[in-house]
Amino acid sequence: MKTNAAACVVTMVLIASSISYGFGDPFAQGDMMVQGGIGIVLPGMPGHMTVPPIGAGFEYGFHDLVSGGAFFALSGYEGGGPHMVFSLAGEANFHPFNLPAFPEFGIKDQLDAYAGGLLGLNVITATPSRFLWGIIAGCRYYFRERFGVYAEVGRGIGWINIGVTVKL
Repeated sequence: MKTNAAACVVTMVLIASSISYGFGDPFAQGDMMVQGGIGIVLPGMPGHMTVPPIGAGFEYGFHDLVSGGAFFALSGYEGGGPHMVFSLAGEANFHPFNLPAFPEFGIKDQLDAYAGGLLGLNVITATPSRFLWGIIAGCRYYFRERFGVYAEVGRGIGWINIGVTVKL
């Protein structure tokens, strides 16, 4: 499992290095982003992971400071029998680097930090569905104007999530 996650990160970096140069604002009103990645489940979680948490999402910039969107994730585990978990949720995020009072610094043109919340549903096979809610904190680092990687905590099934993001 650790080898697969490392291979995923190396692949993301190689893809990022092959895309054309250019930067703009990492987040602005009207931006549309899609992202996909893998979740990392911390040791000590109940059951045995059979399918790592895999997710995809869409986000739209309603304002320079606020975005919203939806995400879908799935995972499989064994604990009292095999189970598949399907998560579907809506989210809202706040982007503090766009505050006028926030100081300028060099990496700001490539980094989009965000924090927010999500509400949704976890559908687990052979058990009742569960309400899904959480707090999200993460950042996107853009290697190119429209392509980057992200890392975040608190979303969906995995405690830590990493992946790629693309601006449409």
